[in-house]
Amino acid sequence: MAVCGCETSTSHRFTMDFTLLDALWPSGTKITVRAGDSDPITVLDSPSRLLAMGKRDKHGGLNPVDSVVLTSDRGYLLWINPRGSIEVKFRYGRSGEDFNCFIDPQHQGVTIYELCGNYRKELVVDGRMPLAKSTNPHHIKSTGVRRRENNFEFRSKNSEVRLVLETVRDYDFPPQQAFKFNYVLTL
Repeated sequence: MAVCGCETSTSHRFTMDFTLLDALWPSGTKITVRAGDSDPITVLDSPSRLLAMGKRDKHGGLNPVDSVVLTSDRGYLLWINPRGSIEVKFRYGRSGEDFNCFIDPQHQGVTIYELCGNYRKELVVDGRMPLAKSTNPHHIKSTGVRRRENNFEFRSKNSEVRLVLETVRDYDFPPQQAFKFNYVLTL
């Protein structure tokens, strides 16, 4: 049991019990990444760490404090018990060239923003609506010839694509056990 004792300036003592958070987040958050043909690795396994902090921005989201950099030409990111928000950066190896990035979100429950510049975020996926109904310009509609995979396309700026993944904070939307997307980078 994690307990914090505090005293105020008027000498009133109170105790905060942080085990209450276990009711909100019964298990820890975990991020697993697979790049290319290599085995999957866990890049974050945290039972107690919050992944976002600070004030809400104008889009309603929080600023991420954790980031993942993906440089392989293909792979996936699996976020177990998602909460808060993370920044995902894509770079095409060490080439320094601009590239196309295709992602294929597998589940709802996570809002996806593209970071444009240092501070502006553009909403790509709202996390509530089925992905097939997306009207975002990054969304590639499926055709009879093309399978529905890697259905959002981004063009890098300064050799990098930056996305923010943020869990949906809505009482009407059930919490997700996992969120996964596959990705492919092409020159």
